[in-house]
Order: sequence, then C-alpha cells, then structure tokens
Amino acid sequence: MIPLENIEVSLFELLTALSKSIDMVSPVVNNHHYQVAYTCLRLADFLDLDETETRHVTFAALLHDIGALTLKERKDLLEFDFEGLHHHSEAGYWFLVDAKLLSRYAETIRYHHYDWKKGEGDSFAGQKVPLASHIIHLADRASILAAGQDNVLNETDSIIQKIETEIDSKFKPALVLAFKDLAQEEAFWLDLTAPRPGQHMDRWLEKKYLPLDIDGLLEIGEIFQRIIDFRSSFTATHSTGVARVASGLAEKREFSETEVKRMEAAGYFHDLGKLAVPTEILEKDGDLTAEEFAIMRSHTYYTYRALEGVNNLREINHWAAYHHEKMNGSGYPFKLDAENLDDGARIMAVADIFTALTEDRPYRPGMDKKKTAKILSSMVKDGEIDGKIVRVLLQNFDELDSLRRQASSESSRKYLEFSNNLQNSEFLAATN
Repeated sequence: MIPLENIEVSLFELLTALSKSIDMVSPVVNNHHYQVAYTCLRLADFLDLDETETRHVTFAALLHDIGALTLKERKDLLEFDFEGLHHHSEAGYWFLVDAKLLSRYAETIRYHHYDWKKGEGDSFAGQKVPLASHIIHLADRASILAAGQDNVLNETDSIIQKIETEIDSKFKPALVLAFKDLAQEEAFWLDLTAPRPGQHMDRWLEKKYLPLDIDGLLEIGEIFQRIIDFRSSFTATHSTGVARVASGLAEKREFSETEVKRMEAAGYFHDLGKLAVPTEILEKDGDLTAEEFAIMRSHTYYTYRALEGVNNLREINHWAAYHHEKMNGSGYPFKLDAENLDDGARIMAVADIFTALTEDRPYRPGMDKKKTAKILSSMVKDGEIDGKIVRVLLQNFDELDSLRRQASSESSRKYLEFSNNLQNSEFLAATN
C-alpha cells in the first residue's frame, strides 16, 4: 500500500454525494437537492450576489432536506404545505449547528420554509432570517412544480403563475421578479430537468470548492455519520463504532497515521447508501420480506455510487463500500473475492461484523467475547473474512471493544441531545 501524507477532497463534491444519497430514497424525489441547488445558484447570479453569498446559498441548498429522516417526510415535502412542515428544517439545523465546517449553513436550513408574510418573515423572534433561506424556499417550490413534467417548456408559464400567486405572502417580491427573469431562459428549465442537473453547476461555481484535508474530511465524516445513523434508534451508534474499530485495527496492522485517519473516515461513510433505504425498513419489527431485504442489500451499491463522484476518495470509497464483500466471492454488491479486496476493505468488513455483533440493539443485547469469537471464526472457516485480521481483533478484543463502547457512548449522548433539542424546539413550537 502506498502511504499518502494527506488528501484533498472537495467539499462541494462531498455535499453532492450526500444529497445524491438522500434523494435515492425514492424515484419521486430523485435529483431534488441538485435541482434546488442549481436554481439557487442561477438566482444568485441574477441577483448579483457575490462569490461568498453564491457559494453559501448553493451549498445550503445541497443540504436543505437533510433533516427529512423518513420516506414519508420526503414525500410529504412534495405537497409543500402540511402539518409539521418545519420539523425537517429544524432537524437539519440541529445536525449542523455545532459542526465547525458546516455550522454556517444551520440557520439558513432552519428557515428555508419560512414564509415572507409581507415582510414579517424577514425575521423570527428578533433574529434576521437569512436571504439564502428565502431563496431556497422559492427554489424548492420551483423544483417541485417542475418535477415529473413530460415537457417542462410547455409548463413554464403555469409554474411562473403559481409562484406569482404567492408573491409577498410566501415569497419575497424581489426574488420572484428575479425568478421570472431567469424563467425566460429555456436552457435553465432544460438544465433543471436534465437527468443530472448538477453537471451544469461547474461553470457557474468555477471550481472554487473549499478543498478539505484529511482532518477536515474526518469532521465531515462525523456529520455524515449523524445524518446516516440518527434516522433510527436501531442504528444511532453504529457507524461511529465501525469507524473506531476499523481505525484501531488499521493501527494494529501498522497503517500510517494518515491511513488510519482515512480508515476512520471510511467507517463514517460506510453506510451512506442506507440513506436510500426507507427508515420503515430499518426499524421493521420482524423479518424483512424478500423485497425489503433486496432494498437493504442495495445500500453498499449506493454508497459506492455516491462516493465515486468525489475526486481523491477512490480508496476510501472501496474501503467503505466493500464492507459486505466476502473473500470467497459470495458477498455483495460486486461479488468481489480475495484477489480484489485489499487490507482496508478486509478490515472494514471485520469491523462492521464485530460492531454489529457486540453493540446493543433494541431487540437484543450485544454479544460477549465468546459468542462473537465463535461467529467470526466460523466466517473465517467458511472463507468469508480474513483470518489474519480476525486473529488481530481477537488478540486485542478488550481494547477494540473498549474503543467501540466509548464511541457508542459518545454517539448515544449526541443522539439524545439531538432528539431533546427537536422535542423542546422553540422554533417548532412557534411555527407548528
């Protein structure tokens, strides 16, 4: 393995990967984040916003629905007005508010469904509502109205009229006027409804993407972990446990310091594709149907596809997405075998199994050392996982299990804080 002292990853590409994963939960919301971000980007251009403001509203738009944790919530958002509309906005706020690299987007996401109300919506409880929130509010409506149109150019007048009917009530008048100017451009609508609207964003952003180093990547990975795992109490602590065990095993296998950090990041990302799995399946009480199990098995494929668009993340993607591949070729989704699985991928597979066996789940307590060792040894015997890595794990069982427990405790505390913040939100009390 060639050691790399550092790694540069684009924040824009990472946020795009996250939004892509969220939108995979249902075909009816496919590309929604892309479309809203693209509309915001073009509106920012028409409004002559500076580079910093343009980047802010675009990045916030890529994240705007991260708090919609269930398939029902995502589908409800297509109706635009329903009881509990602001719940996902507030969840998105609490995901990001204490995240150093992304906290700047928290307020914008919190207010992205807050109506203009003839100017009253310019502030909430004495606090200024960001202009970016109002831009996303309008862009969100435009995306929903344009979605599913066979020929969007035949519907543009109707879409404009529907938005105009809510000028000064839902939408800030200056933004509606800018949107009407933008809407005269056929290319905007065709870009918006293209299979991958995000591909048209590069020429407007001019690749000013705020690159991240390995430590920045780890910070973003922890935010991804919250969004992935906090959808359900069944999974609330899983990815942090996998990340800590995987990085601990990598250290025991004498990976370099940077490679250990990259392994930890891969652990945070490994279940990214589960954002495409409805929470109703994750939380099902009982055996999954054949159809539900097929959906669950798809999550590693979606992890791979989401991360493959991020430059300089190829190896981390492999470590993350191959965690259900088997040494004998019986795993999924690519049916890779030992020849195609490097040490990092093998470590991640063992770390994922170990964490799943030893962590507490709502339906059973975690297994002890004897039971865990028996299952892992059986999988080695069947040629499914690497015996050398399992040997290292069992030789250091107590130390690695302690790392997992510590990670689980930290994540559980953050999950409870997140849940309590939502339950006691003054913003939700005032808007629902």
